[in-house]
Amino acid sequence: MTRAEQPTAHNWAPDEALVADSRERAVRALLRQPQLKRLWSAHLVGGVADALALLVLVVLALQAAISEGSFGGGARGAALAVSAVFGVRVLATLLFGAVLLGPLTSLTSPDGPLDRRWTMLGADGLRAALLIVAPLFIDWTPDNALAVLLVIVFVSGVAERFWTVCRESAAPALLPAPPLEGAAVRPLPDHMDALRRLSLRTAFVALPLAALTLVVVSLVSNMLGAGIDWFHLHQAALASYVAAGLFAASLSVITFLELPDARTPRARSPLEGLRRPKTGTTGDKGRTGAIPLLVPACAAVAGAISAAVAVSVLDAIDLGGGPVLYGLLVLALTGGVVAGIRTAPSLLPSLSRRRLLALAIAFTGIALLAAGLVPDVTTVLLVVAFAGFGAGVAANTGHALLDQETEDFRRARTTEHLHAVVRVFVAVGAIVAPLVAAAIGPHRLENGKFVFAHGGAAFTL
Repeated sequence: MTRAEQPTAHNWAPDEALVADSRERAVRALLRQPQLKRLWSAHLVGGVADALALLVLVVLALQAAISEGSFGGGARGAALAVSAVFGVRVLATLLFGAVLLGPLTSLTSPDGPLDRRWTMLGADGLRAALLIVAPLFIDWTPDNALAVLLVIVFVSGVAERFWTVCRESAAPALLPAPPLEGAAVRPLPDHMDALRRLSLRTAFVALPLAALTLVVVSLVSNMLGAGIDWFHLHQAALASYVAAGLFAASLSVITFLELPDARTPRARSPLEGLRRPKTGTTGDKGRTGAIPLLVPACAAVAGAISAAVAVSVLDAIDLGGGPVLYGLLVLALTGGVVAGIRTAPSLLPSLSRRRLLALAIAFTGIALLAAGLVPDVTTVLLVVAFAGFGAGVAANTGHALLDQETEDFRRARTTEHLHAVVRVFVAVGAIVAPLVAAAIGPHRLENGKFVFAHGGAAFTL
């Protein structure tokens, strides 16, 4: 047989579509484990409850700040109160999720004094109790209601960190055991990677679901307010009680959960991987040197959406709405992001991914600009949904470009770095955006029939 007649060697390089499908199958396979599915159910219900609680506490703090005249009163005082809520929540997450993560992990380890299941039960029960009494402090302590609500925000944030650390420590022990033959027949699936993907997706969809819940519950509250004055004066109270009920539902699921006392990998800090991975003595820049540009670009878009969500409650007031419009704005922004992520792979296939990323970023910015200029409620909702969709496309496309820039063995560290940077931008955007709205304040310009009147939130957008 001549060399030309010899069969060519097969290229066993994995196809990207097959790899992606394998990852999806691995995530779905985890939910076939009864105990792990029960833990995931508690995570989903508790995540929606936590996001709904944060939205409700923002509304309650805004109501308390307006009634007290906190931070100087007026529109600026209201914006500063919103920034304070997000700042306190970020502080609780930073302290007990990063700074004190080591002691917290030791407390909830198998050798520690705190049992994981009972700690999760206590965290859910505490948050449910806090949300039951939170709307009442505006009547009980009208002069100090904002301070009490900020304390509730901090305590609920600490409880969420305890719950999350216990869940992340217990979940690996519930993963399916490897087959007896090991990797001799087929490669073993990466269950830890699938678990991280499942956790990330569950946390990501919690906010749109919470916003949808806020809209539905607020509509019911408005109907009750037509006949009961208390619900008319406390429009966020019913949503607070629904959040407490969701925490109680999570608690009931955890009650029947069996968590083995096995040693598992430690819980991870939200800021783990913040430093860019290194190649030798310098930071990894990727195959074409684009990583230092792609990561900030993706994070900036996430920060912009976070800023828009943070000032949504102020924008809802400027547009003459209440909790219903606030929930619709948050739902349009975050739901649009989910839709953009899902449809990005099949969007404009003839366009290169780099050009699509630039187009999506520009589209998101223009949509947010239009949302700040338009005074019509329906148009604003449509435009912010477009902004969220553009941000989702940018997120998915940027992630795909990062995967192309890195080798397989470095991909996990690069993704971890991206997520850490995105979390920082999201936190900064949520805190700074209301501060910018407070600094700008409302302005009104008139020139004949032309009237340009917007609040600080619109200018921030």
